[in-house]
Amino acid sequence: MFPEKIEAFLQKFERATVGHFPTPIEKLSGTFPASSGPNVYIKRDDCTGLGLGGNKTRKLEYLIADAMKRGYTTIFTTGGIQSNHARQTAAMAAKCNLDCELFLTPVAGTPERNYKDNGNVLLDELFGAKIRICEDEKQVDVRMEERAQELGADNVYIVPIGGSNPIGSLGYIRCAQEILEQSQQAGISFDAIVIATGSCGTQAGLVAGLEIAGVNTPVYGYCVSRDGDEQAGLVMELLERCSEEIGTPENPHRLSAL
Repeated sequence: MFPEKIEAFLQKFERATVGHFPTPIEKLSGTFPASSGPNVYIKRDDCTGLGLGGNKTRKLEYLIADAMKRGYTTIFTTGGIQSNHARQTAAMAAKCNLDCELFLTPVAGTPERNYKDNGNVLLDELFGAKIRICEDEKQVDVRMEERAQELGADNVYIVPIGGSNPIGSLGYIRCAQEILEQSQQAGISFDAIVIATGSCGTQAGLVAGLEIAGVNTPVYGYCVSRDGDEQAGLVMELLERCSEEIGTPENPHRLSAL
């Protein structure tokens, strides 16, 4: 394996460094019988530091750097009302002295009490974000367009849901480098990487990073919002965009969506 190849690849992209990296890898004890079960390790990306932590820090380091390089002053993004991604986007914007507007949608089956004015919503407001509640994703698109016209399109940078586009995926290309370096230091060879997959950027970034490093470890994604075949297709679409827009290897095949 050659994690240094990932480092060389990433040098051409700007990054707003705010996260507490590398995050630790810890062995889980008591999960399986010591004598017969597999060894399971967890990558603690809840410990990234930004806005109480979470995996979106990695993507936002590259997305917000891209926004600042291009001279944008306001960040838009979307997610559910209690979105962790929205919280971290608000925190990143505040840290980088950018305005932030969050276009949030209700999530079916969630409680009314406290859900709309506590938790991440409270933190969003403390980080200085303006919150705009939308009925659904279609209304998000309409209201974002209207608001961008009011502010001037040249001032608004839209971070996609989950931070998942080729620029955001750079964060998990870097994470693949971390994992490979930590496995070398610890003398551990991982048989597979298993993640939750939703907006696709985490899985696409890990697959692309491993491909750059010449590593055959598969990346299994457990779907949180759609069936496996549809999710795998979306991840492959993002990988194709990564190849076209940021120059990652073509046609990687180390993924599965379950």
